[in-house]
Amino acid sequence: RAQAVTALVATGLHAIDRHRGDEGMRLLAGAMTLGLDDPEPMLRLAQELADRQRPTDAAAVLDPLPAVPAPVHDADPPHLPAQRAPPDR
Repeated sequence: RAQAVTALVATGLHAIDRHRGDEGMRLLAGAMTLGLDDPEPMLRLAQELADRQRPTDAAAVLDPLPAVPAPVHDADPPHLPAQRAPPDR
C-alpha cells in the first residue's frame, strides 16, 4: 500500500508539474484514499483545487492536516551590529 501511495504521489506531482492538473489531481486523490498523510502533496492538491474554483474540495483535502500555529515575531527585532566597510589600503 505504501508503495502504491508513493507511486501515485510521484506520478500525480509530475502530471501537475507538466500542466496536466486534472490527471494529477485524480492521482493525488487516489493516494489520499490509500492513506496519504504527507502534507506537501496534499497542499499541492488543495492548491490545484482552489485554482479551479473548488474551495470546498480544497478544504476537505486540508481538513486532515494538523493545524500549524502562526509564527510569532518580535515587535522589535534584535539589532544587528553595523557592518563596517573594510579599511582602504
